Amino acid sequence: MSDAYEVETVGQVTVLRLRDLGMFEFESIPSTGKIVEDFLRDSPTETTLLDLGQIPFTSSLALGLIASLRQKAERHGRTLALCNLHPQSRWAIQTTRLQSLLPQYFDEEQALAKLSSQRE
Repeated sequence: MSDAYEVETVGQVTVLRLRDLGMFEFESIPSTGKIVEDFLRDSPTETTLLDLGQIPFTSSLALGLIASLRQKAERHGRTLALCNLHPQSRWAIQTTRLQSLLPQYFDEEQALAKLSSQRE
């Protein structure tokens, strides 16, 4: 585990909790994208839940990263969902209509229940 993120597998879903506020700052976006893509490639499960609750973001570059995550997941035969979005981030995603690219859930519990039922 890293200080920047935490990983937990819950049933058929792997949860990646990003914790470092700096991961969505301008200069960190490329490395954050690589971390997430590497994680998706090597994930022990087909479904990943990305918990962004600790990270407020609204920059266009951060939104671009969010927009690219679906493609990154599909490239590795994975599915990806978002949960626990900070209110600023949720607003930015809705304003830019990015919610159509990745499923979003209010919190981790709701997401795990929904994603687990889809796998059955």
